[in-house]
Amino acid sequence: MTEDNMNANKLVLLNMDAPQHTKLRRIVSKGFTPRAIGRLEDALRDRADRIVTEARAKGSGDFVTDVACELPLQAIAELIGVPQEDRLKIFDWSNQMISYDDPEYDVEPIAASAELLGYAWNMAEERRRCPMDDIVTKLVQADLDGESLASDEFGFFVLLLAWRATRPPATRSPMA
Repeated sequence: MTEDNMNANKLVLLNMDAPQHTKLRRIVSKGFTPRAIGRLEDALRDRADRIVTEARAKGSGDFVTDVACELPLQAIAELIGVPQEDRLKIFDWSNQMISYDDPEYDVEPIAASAELLGYAWNMAEERRRCPMDDIVTKLVQADLDGESLASDEFGFFVLLLAWRATRPPATRSPMA
C-alpha cells in the first residue's frame, strides 16, 4: 500500500482515531435516527419484493449480483437520497472498488473510488445550496457544536457505506 493510499484510508470513519472519529460519529448519528430509518421500511420492503420477483422471472443469474448485493445498495441509495437513475453508477463503482483482485474483472478501483467520492461531494454541495428533507441535508447542515460534515467527509462516509454494502458477509470483520 502506498503512502497516498494509507493517508486516504485515514479519512474513512472506521480508520479514524479520536477525537475526529468521535466528532464525525456524533454528526452521522444525527441523520440516522430511528424515525429516519423507519421511513424507509416500506420503500425497502417494496424494493426487496421487486428484486426477488425480477430475479425469479429471469430464471437464472448471479445471485450475489442480482439479489444479495442489490438490496443493500438500494437501501443505502434510498437512505442518502441517490436518485433511482443514478443507482446503477453507485453499484458499478462499488463493485469496481471491491473487485480489484478478481481476475475476471478489468477494473480501476482507485478511479471508481474517485468517481463515487466526487458524486457524493457534489451531492453534499447541492444539499448545502438546496436543502431537502433527507439525511444528506441533515448531515451536511448538522449543527453539533457548530460543526457539520464537510463535503469530503460526507464523500468518504458514502464510500464506506458503499464498500460495506458490496462486501460479501463472510469477508466482513465483526469489528468493522
